[in-house]
Amino acid sequence: MKKFLAMLAVVNLSMAALAGETPMMVSFKDLKWTALPEGPGMQFAVLSGDPKTGECTQIRKGPRRH
Repeated sequence: MKKFLAMLAVVNLSMAALAGETPMMVSFKDLKWTALPEGPGMQFAVLSGDPKTGECTQIRKGPRRH
């Protein structure tokens, strides 16, 4: 999990640097997760924008596979 969060932070910082914006850091615990109809256990959280009215940025997660 630590590797994933580190990679996510690097991607976020890289994208922000390219866009010239201040990076956004959000804890997974602070996100509001919503079920996706695409599959059992799939969820998404909106990071910015509104998916109902237009462009948005979201993160998705699925159930762990062993």
